[in-house]
Amino acid sequence: MKRTLIGFATVALTLALVVAPARAQLNGYPVYAWTSGPGITLAGDFGRGLNDASGRQNAFGGRIGVTLPMVSVWAGAATVDLRVDGLSNETTFGGGLALKVFDPPLIPLAISLQAGAGYMNQSLDPLGIGTDISVVNVPLGVAFALNVPNPAVEIQPWIAPRIHFLHASALGGSNSEVGFGTSAGLNVTLPAGFGAHLAADYMSIGDPSVQPLVFGAGFHYRIPLPGVPGVPGM
Repeated sequence: MKRTLIGFATVALTLALVVAPARAQLNGYPVYAWTSGPGITLAGDFGRGLNDASGRQNAFGGRIGVTLPMVSVWAGAATVDLRVDGLSNETTFGGGLALKVFDPPLIPLAISLQAGAGYMNQSLDPLGIGTDISVVNVPLGVAFALNVPNPAVEIQPWIAPRIHFLHASALGGSNSEVGFGTSAGLNVTLPAGFGAHLAADYMSIGDPSVQPLVFGAGFHYRIPLPGVPGVPGM
């Protein structure tokens, strides 16, 4: 019983230190909607928390994804600077799936269902607690992407509202939260496949509510797949 109570106390403490900013597939990033055109996309990313609820942390990492005409899958990893005295940088892992449900040829709007999962294990030994805590994020939502007609460059603004599930556990104790969030961004890709992207993310989760605000930006490169039509959008 004592061990369980310590576990719940540890989880409660860590929610204040770690879980609030740890709220995307790749912690420290916005929840990106995967809206790349068909092909293999490589992306390098930077994430930054903008308010106290986000931890004002920095994250650096990369993602790789494969997009076919109807479905996309992606995976990635990042190093997160938690910006908490006594806690070292940690690595987070995540991935996702996007399923296109609407993308008619004469309408520049594409709609896709988006699902993801992310994991981070944080050691609390430097704080004298002597344990690790595991944090799992599962965002589920829908993405609306607009393919702006332009013969010279692919311009794609998008917005993705979601439901967000978060679970943290340590020493037999655990805590689960459900929240709502929205991310929005802009992807710009040249005909040669090189491009840049940026996004912002807002979420409200927990009771009392925690409302992190996160910004992300990076570069990407898309490699066409032989035999797969190069229709932009997802």
